[in-house]
Amino acid sequence: MMDNDDETVEDAWAIYRFRNPEVDANDAKLSLLSRYIEKKRGAGEHDTEELIAEGLALLKRIDEHGDFDMN
Repeated sequence: MMDNDDETVEDAWAIYRFRNPEVDANDAKLSLLSRYIEKKRGAGEHDTEELIAEGLALLKRIDEHGDFDMN
């Protein structure tokens, strides 16, 4: 059974890859997304939809600016 972080990451990653089909399923950004969502949950964020939206925003920043700041 997956925990909430895994399911949230999978959902966010599926949306991201749907929007960006050229991205490999094992792209390094998946690891960044996973750590980001884990960090946000650890900081008290538990709304899955909000976590997905924030994760997608992180991936967009990375794509546009190469910004890996996870704060």
